[in-house]
Amino acid sequence: MSQSSEIKPASMDQSQHAAVGEVLHFLVSGITYCVTTKLSGGVVSRRGDTLAITEELLDANRTRTGKCWLDLLHDPLGQERRWGRQVIAPGQPPERLVTCDPGSLQFESERAEALEAARSKADPRDRAHAVAEVGKRFGLPAPSSRSVSYGPR
Repeated sequence: MSQSSEIKPASMDQSQHAAVGEVLHFLVSGITYCVTTKLSGGVVSRRGDTLAITEELLDANRTRTGKCWLDLLHDPLGQERRWGRQVIAPGQPPERLVTCDPGSLQFESERAEALEAARSKADPRDRAHAVAEVGKRFGLPAPSSRSVSYGPR
């Protein structure tokens, strides 16, 4: 009797489904979900929002075939297959998570404000540390120049 050495992806493992009582956080804004089976319409997520999983939440978001997008909570690869990127993660959001979507005007505005505040520090060491913290939180700035070529394509 031989044992199968196949490894099942997390999306096929029933034990990895979201469980009642778990908490998740959204990594992107714009995911629409239902919170109750009694209302029509839904709630639109914002990056950094948290959501406690309840039986009613699972039921409200289950399709007629019994599938629920919350079943992908512990399956980042399944999320990438469905949405093209990971959109939810288990637990509370990281402390440094910026709540606006990277690349958005709001993100760039918040980054610029944080950088301005960091650069306003009088002490050079404090200023350097504050600027480094902005870099850790927001990442590299968006490119500020573009190359343009003229001529035949």
